Amino acid sequence: HLLSRRQRQMCIRAELKELKSDQIIDKTIFPTVPPKTSYQLTALGETLTPLILEMEKWGDKYNQLHE
Repeated sequence: HLLSRRQRQMCIRAELKELKSDQIIDKTIFPTVPPKTSYQLTALGETLTPLILEMEKWGDKYNQLHE
């Protein structure tokens, strides 16, 4: 079942809102037309980098085994 574009956008917004609430990311809104939004990792979010890199390695190994 495929999600519509609107449903995908709603999911992404909800995830970003949760990450901001958990202080993993910061959000900056620029007063331009149309508005521009930028997200960046917080110091707490940066502490997840080693975990994410290890997950990437695991995924690469998994994909190699299942090609």
